Amino acid sequence: MVRQVRLFPQRLASKCTCRGALLVLCLLMLGSVWSLHPQPQVAWAWQQYQVTPFLISDKGSNLRPVVSEYAIIWASTEAGGRQDIYGWDLRTNKLFRVTETGTPNKWYSVHGNLLIWMDDRVLRGFDLSRKAGITLPLAIPGSAYRPVISADAIAWTSFPFPCAKVGYCGVDIDAYDRQRGVAFSVAKNVTEASSLFASGKTIVWADGTGYHYGTSPIFGNVWAFNIDSRSTLQVTNQRTAMKPAIWENIIVWQDDRDSTPEGFYSNNTKIYGYDLETRREFPISTSPGRKISPAIYGPLVVWQDNRIGNWDIYGYDLRTKMEFLIAIGPTNQIDPRISGNLVVWIDGGTVVQPPSGGAVWAARISLPLDWDVSNGHFYTQANGFPPGTSHKGYAISDANDILFWAEFQRLGGVDSLGYPASRRFIWDGFTSQAMQKQVFQWRPEVKQVYFVNVFDELSKVGKDDWLLAYRQVPKPFDWSADAGLPWSEIVQRHLKLLDSNPAIKARYLADPDPIAHFGLPMAYGEYENVFVLRGQRAVLQQWRVDTPWAKAGQVTVANGGDILKEAGLIPREAIVPESPPQ
Repeated sequence: MVRQVRLFPQRLASKCTCRGALLVLCLLMLGSVWSLHPQPQVAWAWQQYQVTPFLISDKGSNLRPVVSEYAIIWASTEAGGRQDIYGWDLRTNKLFRVTETGTPNKWYSVHGNLLIWMDDRVLRGFDLSRKAGITLPLAIPGSAYRPVISADAIAWTSFPFPCAKVGYCGVDIDAYDRQRGVAFSVAKNVTEASSLFASGKTIVWADGTGYHYGTSPIFGNVWAFNIDSRSTLQVTNQRTAMKPAIWENIIVWQDDRDSTPEGFYSNNTKIYGYDLETRREFPISTSPGRKISPAIYGPLVVWQDNRIGNWDIYGYDLRTKMEFLIAIGPTNQIDPRISGNLVVWIDGGTVVQPPSGGAVWAARISLPLDWDVSNGHFYTQANGFPPGTSHKGYAISDANDILFWAEFQRLGGVDSLGYPASRRFIWDGFTSQAMQKQVFQWRPEVKQVYFVNVFDELSKVGKDDWLLAYRQVPKPFDWSADAGLPWSEIVQRHLKLLDSNPAIKARYLADPDPIAHFGLPMAYGEYENVFVLRGQRAVLQQWRVDTPWAKAGQVTVANGGDILKEAGLIPREAIVPESPPQ
C-alpha cells in the first residue's frame, strides 16, 4: 500500500486538502519546506524511511551519476563542450577528477573500487581507492560502447557492421569472466541493447525495437544471461520493456504494457520486477504517471517518476512492499542510482535526447530492519549481511497453528531470545526454529514452545572440546550419581552449582522459570576474562573485564542458537536466509 506524502513544496499546495486550523498548519508546512530548501526537497513516507540529502556538486552540467561504496561518479560538461569524469570520495568527502581528455560521450560503470569507461574507443580502468589509472586484462573492439562491470564480469555492446538504416542497428553483446580470465559471446545481432547491466554472474539487457533521438523508444523484451552456465533466459515477452537493472537475483525494468504512446516516453510507464530464483514477475509501482530509469541495490528499488508534475525520485522496499518519496523539487530530479542505502541523482536535468545536466545530489535512506508480516514478524538482523543491505532474513509466525510468534512475545521477544536465526526445521520429530539465544521446539500436546537442550545436544555429538577451546564453555561435570534419584533431589544437586557465583545465581533465579529456560546447571568454570555457568539449554556468563557487549561484572546469556548453527547441527537449508513472505 502506498501512503500519500504531505511534505511537498509549493507546486503541490493545491493538492493539500486541509480545513480550519489544519489548513494553517498545512500551509505553514508547505511554506517552510519551500523557503528553507530552494534546492530539491526530500520527504519521507513514514518514520522508518527517513531520508538525509546532501549536495555533491553544482559545478558545470553534470550527467549520469553512478555510485559504489567507494565513490560517486559522474560526467561533467564544461564550457566549449568538453566532458570529463569526476568523482566524490565517500570516505574522505573530497572531490577528485578521473579524466582530463575532454572527449564527449563517455560510458562508464563502477563496481567496488573499480571504475571502467570507454574513452576514444579504448576501454580504460581507474582504481578508486588509489586514485590511479590501471591496465585492464582485456582489450575490446573500438566499436564497443556501454561497458558494465560486476564482481564477476565485464560486459559491453559493439557494432559488428555499419548501421543499416536510421533507427536500427544490430549489436553484439560480449563479456569477460573476471574470475576465469576468458572472454565469450553473450548475444549476437541484438536489435539495440537497452541498458546493459550486470550483477554478480548475471548480465541483463532489453532488445529494443529501434532507437532514434526524439522518435522511437527502445521497448523490447528483457533477457538474462548466466556466465557460469552460458545460458540465456527470456524474462518478458510482450515487447514493452526498457532499461533493465539487476541486483543478485532480482531484475527490475520500466514497462509500457498499459500505455498510450505520447512522445518519446509513453504516458503511463510502470516499474516491474522479476525473481530469477522463483521465475516470477511482480509489480513494483503501477500508479498513474510515467516511471522510468529504475535502479536496484539490496532491498531498495529507485526510479524517476512524474506522477505529480516534474520528475521526482521515488523508492520501493522489496521487503516491506512499501513505496516512498525520496526527492522532489521545483526542477526535474532524474537518473537515480543506488549503492547500499545511498541514492544519487541529478537535480535540474532533462530527459529529452540528448539530455541536459544539472547538480549532483545524494541521500542516505534509513531502512527498517524488521516489520510485521501476516501472523508474525520478519527480521533481517541475523541474516549475515551488513544491516539494511539485504531484504532476506527469517520470519517468525503462527502459521499452521504452530504459535512461534505468540510464544516469542510471551517469552520476552528480542531482549530475552535474540533475533530469529533460522527458518523452521524438524528436530527429533518436532517443528523447531532457532533464535540467537535459544532453539524453539513446538510441543503440540501442550500447545507451547519448549527450548531444545542445546548444550546437551552438543555433548552428544562430541563438541565439548570445541566449546571449551573456542567458546570458553566448561565441559559438563560427572552427574552419573543422578541415576535413580527423585527429580526434586536431582534439581537440588544441580542448583548447588549456583553457589559458585552469586551474580550468576541471582540472574538464574530471577527468571520466572529458570529450569525451563536455562535447563539444569551442568558445569561451572572460571577463566581469565569470564565466569561461566553451563546449563542444559543456555550458558550464563559474568564478565571480569569490560567488553564491547558487556561491562565488567555484568551477567549475559550466550547465543545458544547461534552456537548450534556454528557447530553445524541445524540443517543447512534452514539457515539460508529467506525472502520476505508475500
